[in-house]
Amino acid sequence: MEQFYAAQADPNDPEPISYGLNTKVVKGPDGVVKEIPWKEGGLYGAAIEKICGELALAREVATEMRAICERLGIRYVFKASFDKANRSSIRSFRGPGLHKGLAM
Repeated sequence: MEQFYAAQADPNDPEPISYGLNTKVVKGPDGVVKEIPWKEGGLYGAAIEKICGELALAREVATEMRAICERLGIRYVFKASFDKANRSSIRSFRGPGLHKGLAM
């Protein structure tokens, strides 16, 4: 596995991603080692699609509430968690991550 991940790394990337997190490494019938991610359209399947849909809904609600409150002169803070830490398993999906979460 070390060779597999070493081949993925870009030595010129100033902020390299962490490889091997939320993935499953398998050897296919052709003998090729590949990484299958836990993501929408990957190993998560329908569960992650529901979460992504909820993120889209949260953004829609926050945008509408902001517009309404600005018109009414009301201070409003929309709070939602983007880091869904599941403390029962280190391999669990935690959300979009700090950088993407803050951009939302």
